[in-house]
Amino acid sequence: MVISIEDLSDHPYLVPGIGLLRWQECGHPPEPTDPQWWTDATGREAGRHGLPKTWVAIDDATGGAVGAVGLGEFDIAERRDRSPWILGLIVAPERRGEGIGRALLSEVERHTDTTLWAATGQAVGYFRRCGWEVAEILSHTTVLMKDTILRRYERAQLFFAAKDYSVAIGLLEGVVADAPTEVAPRELLARAYYHSARLRQAERELRWIVERHPTEAYAHLMLGRTLQRLGRREEAESWLRIAAALGATT
Repeated sequence: MVISIEDLSDHPYLVPGIGLLRWQECGHPPEPTDPQWWTDATGREAGRHGLPKTWVAIDDATGGAVGAVGLGEFDIAERRDRSPWILGLIVAPERRGEGIGRALLSEVERHTDTTLWAATGQAVGYFRRCGWEVAEILSHTTVLMKDTILRRYERAQLFFAAKDYSVAIGLLEGVVADAPTEVAPRELLARAYYHSARLRQAERELRWIVERHPTEAYAHLMLGRTLQRLGRREEAESWLRIAAALGATT
């Protein structure tokens, strides 16, 4: 099924459904137990300009909301020095496991240029699988953080330059997952795999690049070198000839 991620302010009729999803998931003590409270809160977070605002996952087949995530200036009182915060991430129970939550988080990242924060008691493992890092553990919640895609890519470049390829790979795998169409981080990931002797993984990433971007000369060159190291010299020669024709020889 096809899912679209949209600004909730463009679809205000979906606010009650999202409020209901949030109430069903979180509406038990010490949180408010009145369903209307959750609907009202969702409406307040559906801003168009500035914070707070909310993105909604819409099932294109039915037009219904199957998930949502908010972004607000603050979440927990003890950490008002940090901002912005993920608010009310929710996916309909019957639609979990489809990557909707990850898509919602990625959409938030795409619209921000600063470190993001989240506080959760039950979903620490989920956030970590989405590339978030535990920042601190408080008595009642765990605080997690995630740098922007650009900052993580810049950190990966530094580790790559220092030849700390394992750390670079960890960062770049998350960047590629969050920005799968970007060539530069995928190419750097392939190079890190190459220098770590993870040649089949390097080949996979390089083939992805040359299939979609056939004029990327350096990717052709790296693919040829990778195939040489894998002992597939005849196959490598064809890629090296293409690289040379495109101007990449070193």
